[in-house]
Amino acid sequence: MKKILLIVLAAITVYHLSGEQIGTLTEVLNPEQLVVAGDRCYIMEGPTIFIYLLKDFRLIKKFGKKGEGPGEIAQIPFITNGLTAFDNKILVDGTNKIIIFTRDGTMEKEIRKKGRLSNVLPVGDGFVATTLKAGEDKKAYVTITLIDAQMNASKELYKQLLPQQGRNIRMLPDTVNVAVYENKIYVEESAKGFIIEVFDSKGNALYKIQKKGIPLKVTEKDKEVLLQEFKNDKLVQFQMKQAGGWDEYKRLLDFHYPDNFPPIRDILVIDGKIYVRTYITQKGKEKYHILDLKGKDLKTVFLPKPILASLITRILSRTVRFFHIANEKYYYLVENEEEEEWELHGVPVH
Repeated sequence: MKKILLIVLAAITVYHLSGEQIGTLTEVLNPEQLVVAGDRCYIMEGPTIFIYLLKDFRLIKKFGKKGEGPGEIAQIPFITNGLTAFDNKILVDGTNKIIIFTRDGTMEKEIRKKGRLSNVLPVGDGFVATTLKAGEDKKAYVTITLIDAQMNASKELYKQLLPQQGRNIRMLPDTVNVAVYENKIYVEESAKGFIIEVFDSKGNALYKIQKKGIPLKVTEKDKEVLLQEFKNDKLVQFQMKQAGGWDEYKRLLDFHYPDNFPPIRDILVIDGKIYVRTYITQKGKEKYHILDLKGKDLKTVFLPKPILASLITRILSRTVRFFHIANEKYYYLVENEEEEEWELHGVPVH
């Protein structure tokens, strides 16, 4: 009996370390984003979106075309377009417009952007978005701003310094994250601490979730890892080549490391819960605080560390994820280098 129990426990341990392989993305060469909604998985690769059924991981459709015409998606090198999926529609956040498709990939409408908007999410009669703007101090800022149905900015909810100011670059970009759930807006303000501010669809502040904790110090080893991640970034590698190598490239920038990691790395609000991703790691997994919608602690879990989004997306606070949480499950992409294939894995969130 004891031997059987040990075998079962060992199997559970292996499962939680690697996660269940749900399927192989045989049609995808370079996935740029993962979203799960309902019974479907959406993968973005350039202007193309692949739709898979989760139950048997069968490709049911791929759509999307590069271009500037109706329903077409423009591309900027090294910058991924946004993708948000709901139970009944898909929103593609392109460079110069947003496009709303049915859940099966049929275009319903598109709206031209005004200004430098990203992370556009529907709320109320309009949208909320991340914007870039110059301050009176001549510094660059990232803001969370309400946008009306015609894409005009109506109300600023939060503002934070852009992690790169001229040649000064912060080696640990503190990305601003925003989520919409049940017509409420959740803005994480980790530059000020463990803070999530909640607004209604009109931008009126409802309440603030705030917690205390022990700061996580950035060690010398952490700095080495951050520097290597920086060097491995595709855009940085391209710029290094243009500059004539690392020694020449590093003269162009001033690198700055913070004393502490931000208390919040990312937030997802889904299924009546707030999932707060942190920089705390343990055996290759990242710590998540799971809260109810008012901020009450429900539990903490450690989930597999996902692929890192590109540096430019993090500097610009663009939401690009290689993981998603839905249906009480954590989904994430894994590159099988031996088979030269990408796989979708999943693990229960408990």
